[in-house]
Amino acid sequence: MKKIIFVFLVLLNGSGVAVSSEGVERGTEGLQQVPLDIANTGEEDMACMVSLAHWFSAEVGRAGPGEQVVGDLWSDPGSGTVYYLNGSGDRMPVERLWCGPVGRSWKGRVEIFLDRKAGKMVEPIQLKCSETMSGFSCYAG
Repeated sequence: MKKIIFVFLVLLNGSGVAVSSEGVERGTEGLQQVPLDIANTGEEDMACMVSLAHWFSAEVGRAGPGEQVVGDLWSDPGSGTVYYLNGSGDRMPVERLWCGPVGRSWKGRVEIFLDRKAGKMVEPIQLKCSETMSGFSCYAG
């Protein structure tokens, strides 16, 4: 009996490995580019991240002092949804965008507002960020 249960669990586990990619939207067709240009004007390294699900985040980029995080998010003008494209070009809906000190970017973060509304284009994001006496901060620049 133990052998049958073990084989069943192995088969069940193996069936979860092959996930279908049908229905996954890929690429930028029909989307509008949302350029990111976030300068690190502080004295320590900075990381910018996106939250893609309640439990998953991805790094958009890192910048040392005097450097910039440069990249793109993508917006669906019809729905207002903002996407991060993963390495395969899959459209990953963004829940949040934030920057903060490397290694403490979640705890010491500044959340960057994404004005997501159906029928409205998300504006390019151009910021200057640094650690201040009161914590990490970003301002338009």
